Amino acid sequence: MRDLRAAVASGGAKGAPAQVALAFWLDVQGHGDEARATLDRALELDPGISYGRWLWARFSAREGNAVLARETLRDLVAEAPACAVALGDLGWLLRDENRRELADVAMRRAIREAPQWLGMALRRGLNLLELGRIEDARLVLENTRGDLVNPARRNILAWAAYLEGDLQGANGEFALLQDAMRGSEEDPQYLFAQEWQDRLLQHSQMVRWLDPFDGDTHRPAWNLSRDARLGVQPRVRGGHLRIAGTHTKAGMTRAFRTVPALAFQSAELVFQVGPNNRAETGVMLSIETARRQSWSLQLLRTPEGAIRWVSRSGNKEDFGDTPLRIPAGEPVAVAFLVNREQSPPILTVTVNGVVVYSETEARLRTPSGEIYVGLYAVTRNALPVDVAADSASLIYSLP
Repeated sequence: MRDLRAAVASGGAKGAPAQVALAFWLDVQGHGDEARATLDRALELDPGISYGRWLWARFSAREGNAVLARETLRDLVAEAPACAVALGDLGWLLRDENRRELADVAMRRAIREAPQWLGMALRRGLNLLELGRIEDARLVLENTRGDLVNPARRNILAWAAYLEGDLQGANGEFALLQDAMRGSEEDPQYLFAQEWQDRLLQHSQMVRWLDPFDGDTHRPAWNLSRDARLGVQPRVRGGHLRIAGTHTKAGMTRAFRTVPALAFQSAELVFQVGPNNRAETGVMLSIETARRQSWSLQLLRTPEGAIRWVSRSGNKEDFGDTPLRIPAGEPVAVAFLVNREQSPPILTVTVNGVVVYSETEARLRTPSGEIYVGLYAVTRNALPVDVAADSASLIYSLP
């Protein structure tokens, strides 16, 4: 640093390269403001200096100005197509913008120009995993030159095994990494492996329950009678769980199954309504005991086909409209997912893959009672109902 400062002081009008180098090392040592000011002076002396423009793009991206950073990197790549560092940073920036296919093109070119660059191989491998190209990611990492026991490389290979469903292989890789890094328990790669080992343990305790409604008899887990008091009896017939008939008066008919509230992770139910349906129909997720319902979220289709949600907690009610309209006879795939890694947990609801609700739900943090997941139909008078579920699934943890 002393030599660089001396070079800057003696460089005068030709000191831009030394100033850029000084800015780089100031940034590495955590002096961000001084680094930015030094770089600005360098670019005033020589606006075209490539190294300085690259560093300016990196600073800009970190400060949130991704557009200018991307434009600068693209200009650098156009001027110097073999510049691996500009290609690599452009690829990572595109990946952060969720433009992963274009990111892979840039990263692949960067590795071709600098095959010894382990960090870029790791980034490309991660990007390929996020694209779902697991085998391509594995090949990139296995063909990497350099440190084959690099902790980041081992973590990414373990994640690849996890995505392929090889939980035992993934767990083994994470365990070997932690064993090799004993004494470095605060290292980010060690912490990543530890976090994913904990997730694998939770995953191994999960149960996925699926009901395709085969045959003409419902599975014992379903309760089809408790909330069927309006002259309409839910039944399993011909591959569907159907609520069809005419209500004798205003009210709700519901078919549901339950799991312990704290064990619930996710649920999905696909339903459709018949052409003569005059009911509000949908899927309800609720917390209930034998005596009362303390919380619920309903994802509903109006008789006109609009999709809405309604949330109730105690005496409080909230609701929201969505832009979706789904005609009679078209499938409505409703999914509920609880993210318990956040506090309070976040409940996300999708309809046909579109997120329509995502909010924190304090009631799901340490709930008592049971989670009820059910298909329902509600009318305000004695009107016909016709709704059928094609399939249902639940994921929950074992006690």
